[in-house]
Amino acid sequence: MADAMWMCLGYLADAVRGGAALLSAITTTPTATTTPTTTTTAPTMPVSTDSATAPTHPPSIDHLVSLTAWSTPSTPSHPTSRLAPSSLSPSTPLPPNHILTHLTHLTLTSNNTSYARVGHLLGYWTFFPAPAPWGRLPVYGIATVLASTAASIPPGTRLLGMYPASTYHLAPAHLDASHPGMVLDGLSRSANAALYRGSWILAASTASDSAWTTWFVAAVTATALRHHLAPSLPRDATLLVVGATSRCALACATLLRPLVQRVVGASHSRAHAAWAAGAAGAAAGVYDAAFCYEDADAAPAVGGSGPVLVLEFSGRREAVGRVVDVLGGRVWKTLLVGGADFRAPRVEVGGGETVMVTGFQEGMVESLGWRGWWGEVERAVGAMEGVGAVEIVERVGWSEVERQWEVLVAGEERDPGVAVVVRV
Repeated sequence: MADAMWMCLGYLADAVRGGAALLSAITTTPTATTTPTTTTTAPTMPVSTDSATAPTHPPSIDHLVSLTAWSTPSTPSHPTSRLAPSSLSPSTPLPPNHILTHLTHLTLTSNNTSYARVGHLLGYWTFFPAPAPWGRLPVYGIATVLASTAASIPPGTRLLGMYPASTYHLAPAHLDASHPGMVLDGLSRSANAALYRGSWILAASTASDSAWTTWFVAAVTATALRHHLAPSLPRDATLLVVGATSRCALACATLLRPLVQRVVGASHSRAHAAWAAGAAGAAAGVYDAAFCYEDADAAPAVGGSGPVLVLEFSGRREAVGRVVDVLGGRVWKTLLVGGADFRAPRVEVGGGETVMVTGFQEGMVESLGWRGWWGEVERAVGAMEGVGAVEIVERVGWSEVERQWEVLVAGEERDPGVAVVVRV
């Protein structure tokens, strides 16, 4: 029961919640600096049909995840997934009011292991059902409409949103009447928050497709937190970002930096802390300092003497609790936002507030309107693409998707300076 309670609380920032409003994806054209991407070919695996470049109409593949491996809170055994052929193809007949999409870009992050671990409790496995004992993992990415019988969603429309890890996806779809930039593309997610139940028409943008794939969820999180905190955040505050190298953490550090006096990163890994202090340091516009909270006294490492806002992304709540205790009365507020390490035991942090970012997002939309909200998110994606500390690397093929997934599940320490986008 205790672990179930953690799973419900620890991932409220990513959890599905009904009642959120829908999005109008009317894009603006902010100025952004584009970071060149690097493309490499995935290593060949026995089950793979990859080629050196992504074909126009590739073979239909499903990346299936073992539900048995994720049926308990313990660390799953390996391997936890497989690649399987799918019956869908570009020539699949469409019922009325449906679209057939081809997933072209996707990324896998710690959010995806969160979806897997709490999927039985929060319904993530129902988003895109697969025959037992397998599930289709939700991923964020970009898809192109190949065929359509839905009004106002013609073939060639490019969509940004949550999709199954599959080459093709067939779903009922329609434009939201109030916000015609959003496509509602499934019945199984109709009760969920807007971030989970639809896709957004991706019009011309100064940000690249790989940047949207890499930074979209982080930009939604960071803009929502900034809007929520800005009116009351003390301007002499220090922002302490725990789990400093996750994408959401980096985006929050970058976007909140103008509102505070100092931004400090903290990581359980000495190597990640060194990266945050160096490559993602002040010259990159992210952190003024960083430390490893496993072997450093938090008070001198944080520096300054004013109030401290703690944003916790690591999921290592026990260690974070120790940091908060050391800072004592300096802590202005502690917000617990998800968790990058799904293995870490979950405990409550004294005075910590588990936050639901989708609620902050809704408040932001009410204040700015959907046009204003989308503009803020697009500017945030552009800003993060311009952060030189993170290189977006493009790789190709479903074997690379499977490899990236198993790396995440194994808990291998990844280079925080590299964000992998897979073209399929």
